[in-house]
Amino acid sequence: MWSSTFTLLTLLGSTLALPQPKISSIRRPGWRPNRRDLHTDSTDTSSSPPTTTAPKDNIWNVLSNDEAADVISFLHSKDDLNLTSVDDAGSWDNTIMVIDLLAPNKTDALDYLDKNGTMPERWAIASLLFGATEEPYAQDWVVGPIPITNDSSYYPYTFGTHTPEAKIRVYDMDSHS
Repeated sequence: MWSSTFTLLTLLGSTLALPQPKISSIRRPGWRPNRRDLHTDSTDTSSSPPTTTAPKDNIWNVLSNDEAADVISFLHSKDDLNLTSVDDAGSWDNTIMVIDLLAPNKTDALDYLDKNGTMPERWAIASLLFGATEEPYAQDWVVGPIPITNDSSYYPYTFGTHTPEAKIRVYDMDSHS
């Protein structure tokens, strides 16, 4: 056993001792610019960074903390969802998993950006886990428009599917505790 280990270490040592190519032989000569050749202006740029303004508001901006809190509060006020605060929830409760911005419709975005149309409304998408049922499931809900007002609404997100409710069955709720 010792002789095979010694032979292996000898082979590894001889492999590691092979000469390595020099980096200078790999790089082309003059691969970095010479500082004297760089063009410099006499303008002082050390005082402040350049500033710019966008011609339009960013319609893909993430939800602010206040917007997300409003959506969460709005959804918790809906008795039919039977939501429990994440801090108080067990694995068999209904909870909010994620709140995110629902990207605006492409035609609305292009109308706003290219044709001086009105800015699209902001909507949120909320991923909810419905554990307080005999057959637990996850489902995305659309909430908006934001900011939340008396006119705001919520409904299941069914874009891209033919099923009317677009639920994802969760078969192992006990393992989510």
